[in-house]
Amino acid sequence: MTQNKSKEFSSIHLSNDDLLKYHRRIFSNDEYRIIENHIANCELCSDALKGVAEMNNVMHIYSIRNELKKRMKKRLIPSRSIFSKFDLLSLMLSFFIVGLILFLAFYFLILKR
Repeated sequence: MTQNKSKEFSSIHLSNDDLLKYHRRIFSNDEYRIIENHIANCELCSDALKGVAEMNNVMHIYSIRNELKKRMKKRLIPSRSIFSKFDLLSLMLSFFIVGLILFLAFYFLILKR
């Protein structure tokens, strides 16, 4: 661990990248301890780290919520066939009525003469 890195973390506030790396434990043990010490003494960086942790939780919750919405949508909207039961029923009723009209017209116009 270089002295410059130690001074860099202790004298200035941590960048968003550094906070994210710290939260994900990407730093080496030495760097991690230095940053941990800085966060313990710097209220601004400590609050920023809490924000990074919350943002990770929110993003995770957001992705879970979207996945649940997709699953519910699949379950609530049944797969559609070419004709639904209502479509078939109305089509059969229409054919029946047209057939009845044609039959009655044929019966009264042609057979009753």
